[in-house]
Amino acid sequence: MAVWRKYQQKIKFRRHVRRLMVVIFIAGAPLLLLLIIKIVQWFSTPLFLKEGMQAPSLIRGQQVNFVVAGMDPETKLIRWVSVGAWDEGEKILSFLILPRDEQLTVYGTEYPISQLSKVGSALNPPRPVAAVIDSVEDYLAVPLDTFYFINDSSVGEEELSEKILSLHQTIQSPSFWLSWPFYLKSISEKGTTSLSRIQLLRVLVGCRRVSAAKLKVEQIKNYAGYENVEIRDRLVRTLLGDEQVKKENVGVSVKNGTSISGLAMLGARFVQNAGMRVVSTGNYRSFGVEATEIKVLGAAGDKIPYSLRRLSQIFGKDPQFLGTSEVQRMDVEIIIGKDWGKRAR
Repeated sequence: MAVWRKYQQKIKFRRHVRRLMVVIFIAGAPLLLLLIIKIVQWFSTPLFLKEGMQAPSLIRGQQVNFVVAGMDPETKLIRWVSVGAWDEGEKILSFLILPRDEQLTVYGTEYPISQLSKVGSALNPPRPVAAVIDSVEDYLAVPLDTFYFINDSSVGEEELSEKILSLHQTIQSPSFWLSWPFYLKSISEKGTTSLSRIQLLRVLVGCRRVSAAKLKVEQIKNYAGYENVEIRDRLVRTLLGDEQVKKENVGVSVKNGTSISGLAMLGARFVQNAGMRVVSTGNYRSFGVEATEIKVLGAAGDKIPYSLRRLSQIFGKDPQFLGTSEVQRMDVEIIIGKDWGKRAR
């Protein structure tokens, strides 16, 4: 009988344990789910989305162009600006450092780079980040996917090249996998970016895979005559041009469908600096085009999917696929409308 009672007690104990586990699961499952949702949101939410910005979508394998600026936290002046390109597919990382006293155009008026953020803050509504991005985009004729503004007065323009090389060596060290949470936390707290934490981590890991031989850091002022647009654009195409776009070898015709002078040439600069061939520029038959059009001719759309994504990014429009082209040397025709006219500021 004693053995039987012990057996019954074990059975009852196991039942109580199972019931308790069910209660804990029912009560704790919503809390666990809420915790998981919060963690996912924390990693995936962009750190800065203001001034009408949209969250960047980093398409796997596509080159990412970005601007990095060092801000003095007290004076709010820009100490240095660097434009970078990270090619995930080719595992290339390039930086082009701009002189802080270079004059860039902000909505029709020229200012030195060091003043851009303060000028943007004085706008109505304030647009300190957008002022820097827009002016740098127009100066180099390169579309920028994202940005990172760091509050740091310890590094100047002259030391920036060595700092970039040093940081690259740091993230390539074996200890990176143990210390990546520290890097992610430091980047998130010290600067402003439109990327989410998971995107930042992806960029960090991607940069870690770039060998020292494929890391390029250049000071634009070291190139004689960089003030000349043609010389500057050649440097931009060499350093920041998209290798995958170059391989597709797209022929593009750019036409100005507005009365704003210079739009066709500016559009052609963006197209060329992205790595495409500009076969012709000129005026469209009408100057009243409201919306920019990207016309893909013939079967070119099947051969140049990557380049079309870049063109859509530059001009903010989806491509239209048309019939066979009479001009075989041209794959894409771009008709610039008034919606892109803000570029001629």
